Amino acid sequence: MSVLITGATGAVGTHVQIQLNHEAAVLDLRGYEKPEPADHVMHLAGINRGTREELVNGNAGLAQKFVDSLTFIPKTLTFANSVKALTDITDYSEGKRLASWILMDWCRSNGVEYRNAYLPNLMGKFGKPNHNMIATTIVEALKNNLPLPQLNDQPFRMGFLRFAARELVQFDRQPVDIKTYWTTAKDLLISAQELIAGRWPETPIEVELLEMLEVN
Repeated sequence: MSVLITGATGAVGTHVQIQLNHEAAVLDLRGYEKPEPADHVMHLAGINRGTREELVNGNAGLAQKFVDSLTFIPKTLTFANSVKALTDITDYSEGKRLASWILMDWCRSNGVEYRNAYLPNLMGKFGKPNHNMIATTIVEALKNNLPLPQLNDQPFRMGFLRFAARELVQFDRQPVDIKTYWTTAKDLLISAQELIAGRWPETPIEVELLEMLEVN
């Protein structure tokens, strides 16, 4: 089985590579190379911050550039979409929806199975602080005595990167929902501080936080 992925250096891409034992071929959409044929292709690259132009046209453009680079017909195409594309009305969600439509249309035209994975907020190793993962930002700030961003107590659901990656590489079926847990940014901070102080983790999120504090 051969796999081609974009976004290999991102948090999701890194975990996917681990699941695939680092045997996936990597396509850098910043270049112009034509990839070798693969059984399965995965579009994990995306833009999650910036101007409206970057978020909307940038994400759509990446999807178009991806399918334009394919000179072969794979068995499946997997897209790392976002749950925000289902309900949110933002530049980011619009960009994700446009990217999904481009990929879906290409798959329909070429007889390829389209795997659309709606990913929730995620946490785990290899995230980028001050980027798109609040848990990573909190962990890195505490570990390196850096200023913390302003945090709120608005509840949201959080999943784990390793579980998302495990689901993404199940090429024999459609992706299923990633298990999530309710939390808030302030709760993540309090839990991380208490774990640093020596408290034993009591929840799945705290177990993941502890691993990030020790390894990330």
